[in-house]
Amino acid sequence: MNSNMTEQLDQLFRMWDRGLCPGAQVLIRQHGKTLYEKCFGYGNLENKLKIHKESIFHVASISKEFTVMSILLLWKEGKLDLNEYINIETPITIRQMMNNVSGLRDQWELLFLRGIKINDQIDMDDINTTISLQKSLNFEPQSQYLYSNTGFHLLALIVEKLSQMSFPQFVKERIFTPLGMTHSFVRESFTQIVPDLTYSYQDEGDDTFYYNPLNYALYGPTSVNTCASDLCKVLDEYIHPNVIDPEIIELMKKPVLLSNGKTAEYCGGLITHKLHGLDVFGHGGADAAYRGEIICIPEKELELVLISNTTTYAMSKLADKAACIVLGLPDCTEPVVPEHENAPARSGVFLTALPDDPMFVDIT
Repeated sequence: MNSNMTEQLDQLFRMWDRGLCPGAQVLIRQHGKTLYEKCFGYGNLENKLKIHKESIFHVASISKEFTVMSILLLWKEGKLDLNEYINIETPITIRQMMNNVSGLRDQWELLFLRGIKINDQIDMDDINTTISLQKSLNFEPQSQYLYSNTGFHLLALIVEKLSQMSFPQFVKERIFTPLGMTHSFVRESFTQIVPDLTYSYQDEGDDTFYYNPLNYALYGPTSVNTCASDLCKVLDEYIHPNVIDPEIIELMKKPVLLSNGKTAEYCGGLITHKLHGLDVFGHGGADAAYRGEIICIPEKELELVLISNTTTYAMSKLADKAACIVLGLPDCTEPVVPEHENAPARSGVFLTALPDDPMFVDIT
């Protein structure tokens, strides 16, 4: 990488390099070679411990790709059918859950309705109870795309039932170990001690930070702990499958087809979009103040990993900006939405998505 490109990237990530502040790991590779690898900021502000290459981050919803990969490993072994229905009143399939078109209500919104806040101590049993109280779906399965963590929780339970292993153990033995992801694991409890773990700090935007604790370890939709160098090993598979069966990778990268014939951006544990006409695959993550985005552009054999312990940046736009710099493309990360595509105004009672203090709002 030339010095000008390095300077542009350093400038892009400058907010993570302003004194005693939280930061990130950034790793960019192309054609199997590292172009840019830097660590910014501190993993622990109290003790002034800097982030390094082996610092561990909670990567939130980036975990979903490992959940889908686990399901597909069992599918390849003939232990399940992706079009198999799970036993609930309105039938939904395993495939619909991994494509986010099941209509299942999201577990976080359901928890809020029960008066449980995201900063409470929440375990897997709390989610099981919450899901069991659902009386209906948001919509007819396959008719719409709506991001829902609930389906990935259920997928993890299916993995456990069919494999006779705990989900964290299955992912370690069947994915992390074969891929050489030696610093990766699925956290089983929020009380678990994690060596080299970065702490989560909210960025107020004025050089003020406060500790934002993560009081849950809810595997399936979240709770993978890892580092940037390990995440590149799974991105390698999305470009050139070597360890994971290519058919599994293709299913993970295939956009879902809705019942109206249109495709949605969600695939199987991966999200796709276009960048200057190039197909981009990846996933983001956000829990507490942890933020992450991993993407790959197979046509250019480009991989980017951005994982942070603070809320400084909109990570999906940041990843696209970095990709444009590396590929020498104009920055196109501020899309113009045509007026006719704006969502119509609706009245009704809505539940806000404020994580610390959700509330009902009556809009007329």
